[in-house]
Amino acid sequence: MTATLGRLGLLEARLLLVAGVTNHVRLLWVRNILRSDGSRAAVPVDLTGWNPRLQLRRDGKVLADLSDCVALDAQGHVDIHITDERSSTLSPYAGAWDLLLESPQGEVTRLVYGEWVVVSAISRKELS
Repeated sequence: MTATLGRLGLLEARLLLVAGVTNHVRLLWVRNILRSDGSRAAVPVDLTGWNPRLQLRRDGKVLADLSDCVALDAQGHVDIHITDERSSTLSPYAGAWDLLLESPQGEVTRLVYGEWVVVSAISRKELS
């Protein structure tokens, strides 16, 4: 049995996205381990074969599923890369988001969660 005590996820973060521009966020998931000599080390989690789920929700409804914008690697990197074309489809709203990672064994971890906000870019290419 697994229990979560006093923690909704490993990291709470506000996700600020600008519509119409490329948005890139990079996270690193490491585990603190105790070595046989008593020292501690931060070791990256190998995310090979893991599957991400990232959704933006408002009032319980999915406004955007950005799972396909997440790349994972063996060095513990979690790259969220939302192209300018994709972000231009996002409306200026706010809500809740989280990033779940499912291991190859089927165990799901809530890596990060919090509030998201989409704002519009101020500068735009003028039409001639």
